[in-house]
Amino acid sequence: MKIGTKFPMGLPTKPEVDKLINQFRNLKPGDKIYYEQIERLIGVKKDTYRFRSIIVAWRKQLRNEYNIELAAVMNEGYQVMNGSERIEFAAKTTKYGVKRVRRAGDVVLRTNRIDLKPEERIIADHLVKVAAAINGHYALQRKELTYELKDVSKK
Repeated sequence: MKIGTKFPMGLPTKPEVDKLINQFRNLKPGDKIYYEQIERLIGVKKDTYRFRSIIVAWRKQLRNEYNIELAAVMNEGYQVMNGSERIEFAAKTTKYGVKRVRRAGDVVLRTNRIDLKPEERIIADHLVKVAAAINGHYALQRKELTYELKDVSKK
C-alpha cells in the first residue's frame, strides 16, 4: 500500500478502460485488436504493469457487461472468440482445474496425518472426497476407441 497518495491501491484503470470500451464498441467474433492500437489509445506501453492492469480490467468488463471473450494472440494483440473457441477455452480451463484437484487429492493421500491438527484433518478428508468423486466420474466415462479394419482377403 502506498502511503501519502490519493490512490493508496494505485491509479484507477477506469479512464483507460472507458477509452477502450468506447473505441472498440461493436466487436464481433473474429475481430482483432492489436497491441499498437491499444498503446496509442491509452498512452501506455505494452511491457508495463500498468498496461497489464488496464487490460485485465477491460477484459473483465467486456466479459461481465457485454459477454465478449478475448483470446490473446501471441505478439499481435487480442481476438474476439467465436462460440467454438469459447467452448474450447472453457473445456481447457475445466481440464486444468480437474487435473489440479486430482493432483491435490493425491498429495493429501500421500501426506502423513499424524502431525496434522484436527481442523487440517477435516480439510484433508474433504479434499480426498472431492478428488475421489472426480476420479470416480472420469473412471466411469466411456473411453473412445480407435481401430483400423484391415482387408485380410487380399494378399
